[in-house]
Amino acid sequence: MVTNPSNEKFDIIILAGQSNASGCGIGPTTMLWSFDQDILMMKGRFLRDDGNEFERDASKLKYSAKYTLSVADERPAEGYRRGVLALPFAKRYKEEFLSEDRKILIVDTALGGTGFCSRHWTLDGGLYVRMVDMVENALSMNAENRVVALLWHQGEMDTARSAKYTEQEFYDRHYLNVSTLVKDVRARFGDMPFICGGFNNEWFNNTPRAVITERVLTDLSRDIGKGAFCQGNDLLSNNQITGKGEAVHFNRESIYILGNRYFDAYKEIVKGE
Repeated sequence: MVTNPSNEKFDIIILAGQSNASGCGIGPTTMLWSFDQDILMMKGRFLRDDGNEFERDASKLKYSAKYTLSVADERPAEGYRRGVLALPFAKRYKEEFLSEDRKILIVDTALGGTGFCSRHWTLDGGLYVRMVDMVENALSMNAENRVVALLWHQGEMDTARSAKYTEQEFYDRHYLNVSTLVKDVRARFGDMPFICGGFNNEWFNNTPRAVITERVLTDLSRDIGKGAFCQGNDLLSNNQITGKGEAVHFNRESIYILGNRYFDAYKEIVKGE
C-alpha cells in the first residue's frame, strides 16, 4: 500500500477497455515483470446490490469509491500470473520520460466482458462513470499530478454482437462511441495521446467483422489527432500457446509485445509536439 500519495507527484496513465486491457495473458514470457517502487497502480472494484465483490457481469454494476494504491504488478490467477498491457508501457515511460521527482500511476479502469453495446462505456455507463471518478481521485491527490496517456483496448464484445447491424451501421456506431469517449476524456483531463490496439491472430482471423472494428480504430486514431492504432493480428492468443482455450486473449508474451508497441506509438506522437 502507498501511505502518503499526496506527497508524490504522479504522471497518470489511464488504462481502459475490456479483458485484454485488464490483463489476461498467460504462458511464458521473455519480459518478466519485477516490482518498481516508482510505478504504482490504482484499482477499484464493483459491488453487487448485496454488497459482495462483483467482477464479471457489468450490466448491473455499481462502483465502490474505495480505491486502492499499490506497487504495480501482474494479475495473480490460480498459481500463475497474467500479463498486463500497461506494465511494459510504464516501464519504458519511466526510462525515457519520467522526471526524477515524479512517479507513475496506472489508473486501471478496465473490466473484462464489457462494451458499448451494453452501455458499459457510454458516458452515462457504470464503467465510464467509475473511470472519471478514479482519474479525478488520482488528480486530486496532488495539484501537480497530470494525465499523460489514455491506453485503450476494447472491441471484442461489440464486434461479437454486431450482427444485427449492417457493416456500415456497425462502423458508424463504433466510431461514434469510441470518439465520444476519447473527446470527453480529453475535455476533462487534457489533450493526452490516445493509443489503441487490434486483436490477436486467432481471434482476428476467426471473428466476422473484426476487420471493421480495426478499421474504426485505425481511422479514428488518424482523425482524432494525437492518436495511434497498434496492430495485433501477428501476435498469438493464450489458446495458441496453451491449447486450453481463451482464443480472445493475447498470451503473456504477446500482450507485452503489444504494450511495447503502444509505447513506440506514444513516442512518435509526443515527438511531433
